[in-house]
Amino acid sequence: MSAPAGYALDAERIGTDDRRAVTDTWAVPFRWICSLRITYATGPAGRGTGLLVGPRQVLTAAHCLYRKSDGAGPVTVEVIPGRSGRTFPVGTFTASTFSVPSAFLTTPPGSAMKVRAGSAVDVAMITLDRDIDRIVPAGRPAGQMLGHWGHPQLGQRTRMRALGSDFLKGRPVTVCGYPTDRCGREVRGAQCDRRDFASVPFVHHGTVSFAATLPGRLLYDADTFEGQSGAPVWLRTTDGSRYLAGIHLGARVLRDAKTGLNLPVTANKARHLDADTLTLIRSWMPDLTGVSR
Repeated sequence: MSAPAGYALDAERIGTDDRRAVTDTWAVPFRWICSLRITYATGPAGRGTGLLVGPRQVLTAAHCLYRKSDGAGPVTVEVIPGRSGRTFPVGTFTASTFSVPSAFLTTPPGSAMKVRAGSAVDVAMITLDRDIDRIVPAGRPAGQMLGHWGHPQLGQRTRMRALGSDFLKGRPVTVCGYPTDRCGREVRGAQCDRRDFASVPFVHHGTVSFAATLPGRLLYDADTFEGQSGAPVWLRTTDGSRYLAGIHLGARVLRDAKTGLNLPVTANKARHLDADTLTLIRSWMPDLTGVSR
């Protein structure tokens, strides 16, 4: 989502910012990473990232859809797979429905709606108004259809399979999404044209770890920024397969016990695509025959 005024610009960066812009967004798996623009009944639009995991299903973080400040739900969600600046390889699509865990939205007595951003239930599915996996970009050969992550014919060795924490710990992963601190490929300034705001995906790599205090989440030392929430976190194996390991949520925030102030960020976090999460995701997809396991 868009960073509020005064938000620390190193919020999800760990040391030096080592992210790099993706130059070919039609390459696998970047063609399935989606730029999200979310509008609300009042207030500014939000930004986020999603991953096309079915013919019309886009996986993301729930807090990309429901506003952190008051729990307001989206009026519209614009989804652009493989976006590269002002270039939309297969077009722009509109969400028709959204699915989030019931536990993500809470209404404490006497309080407004609240969201559990960054929690183990911070995951969502966007369903588009039509199937898009068989679209061919203009100028491409007829056989170069979009596909989606995990597609049995067009997924190019991408998998959705639960990987355990013992297997993932210490392994390298990649995270890629559309950060709001960029205007195209450049650092965002005050005069950024809205058409270039959070319009290019940035990628970085890190090593996985886990914390007993954060069940259902995995940690990594890859650099990210707001707007990359909902981005895929994946592991690539020696045979060229890519396994979806998690959905990016943001920084792991730790506070100094004496001062109460936030400590420098040393890790970012994702919802771990464990067996429970995969079961939830499958419950949101009416036809699983098109997803490689």
